[in-house]
Amino acid sequence: QVWNVETGLHRHTLPGTGLYTDMPMSIAMEGDMALIGAPEGARVWSLQTGRLHRTLGHDVYVIAVALRSTLGATASELFTDAKIWDVQSGRFLFGLSHDAKVYAVCIDGQLIVTGSCDGSAKVWDMHSGSCLHRLAHGPKVYSARSRELWGWACDLVPCDGDVTRVILRGDILVTTSYDGTAKTWDAQTGKLLQTMPHGVPVQEVAFH
Repeated sequence: QVWNVETGLHRHTLPGTGLYTDMPMSIAMEGDMALIGAPEGARVWSLQTGRLHRTLGHDVYVIAVALRSTLGATASELFTDAKIWDVQSGRFLFGLSHDAKVYAVCIDGQLIVTGSCDGSAKVWDMHSGSCLHRLAHGPKVYSARSRELWGWACDLVPCDGDVTRVILRGDILVTTSYDGTAKTWDAQTGKLLQTMPHGVPVQEVAFH
């Protein structure tokens, strides 16, 4: 649903397929565009008109999205890379690979950051797709529990080493994990700045 936050008036309903209505969606917005990841894939919408611009080459559950200018990033439950797109044309640009499934992605400045259940976050150059830093947040842990999803073996249960969120503001990167910590890093050098223990899995983070 699209709403006017000043008036509280409803603007548009952006329809899905009607499948998997109990599963969460991920949303990123930039200007008039909204990139929405959902069980049926990733779609680019106009916020002003409510019209669908295009679908970004997925027909699987997209669990994380990021958007900056015309550059979009998506991460799916089935793949070990984040996919980078030109959202205006729908053209796939390149993939950003981990050793396990990617759960989190963000774009800020000239950098893209991905977080994975291989226990790491990676910092990438947004133009070339080259990896600048690999940040080891936690141990490399894989879930022993899985189920078949569309014919693939797909991990659905978070593990102790999963990096659940990545958020970048300027040179400061924050990663959170099911290991019960949040960590801050220098995104330019890859240096760990602080570890903030919580004692329970950390699934959300925000800057103020």
